[in-house]
Amino acid sequence: MTVADLDPKRPATELLRALETVRRLDRRDLKGDVLELTNHPSALVREEAYSLLLSGWKEVSTRPDALAALRLDPDFGVRTTAAIGLAGVSSPQTINEDTRVLLDVVADRREDMDVRRAAYEALCLIHGRSVPPVNRAFDADRDTDAAWLASLGDIRHP
Repeated sequence: MTVADLDPKRPATELLRALETVRRLDRRDLKGDVLELTNHPSALVREEAYSLLLSGWKEVSTRPDALAALRLDPDFGVRTTAAIGLAGVSSPQTINEDTRVLLDVVADRREDMDVRRAAYEALCLIHGRSVPPVNRAFDADRDTDAAWLASLGDIRHP
């Protein structure tokens, strides 16, 4: 595994295999190259790069990138990965901002339901609640604890 294996000019299928190898070998020395792939044209490559950085390595330095992806990436899979990954890099110093951002995503009726579900799950993880199982299509109105979300609203609207 070399830096050349993560060259953004390589085909997406090859990059996906390379990212899996980087994950398996825990090649954290390639963090900068993986971070570069969060801007790749392929949504699948961006998603896998964020998954590795946020959920795999819990790389706190990439938190701003995750926030940007959650707000701006055009692909729902990348936004979903960024939302759940935010739980892995949130800290006592960032919990209020992370909570506000995730609450906004859960409440956004224009957002894809998978992204809203991931944001709700991230809130549960950040705040020490168990993630409720949902064995059907997620519905934010039906499948979230509205009272608990309202209690977090004090953080959202100080």
